[in-house]
Amino acid sequence: MSLILASYLAAQIWAWSPVATATSYRVYWGASGTAWCAANMVEFPATVCDAVDCQGEIPEPQFSPAFILVTAVNQYGESATEHGAVVVCP
Repeated sequence: MSLILASYLAAQIWAWSPVATATSYRVYWGASGTAWCAANMVEFPATVCDAVDCQGEIPEPQFSPAFILVTAVNQYGESATEHGAVVVCP
């Protein structure tokens, strides 16, 4: 499961759909929809979800538009994404 959202307004609260097997979620943000810095990540436990959605607060990105990527994590690792790799940025 991966989800990408774009926002043209500086927002801090993000919502996404829950994944039944997730134990946590990683929320990344970047200035494009294909480049994700590991430093721009907040991890949330699955307890941020109810039956309908999940919500989490991230620091306000210093750029606009900001692109958000959500991945699910469980005992098998982080979900794959076709929206570019997460890399270590300088």
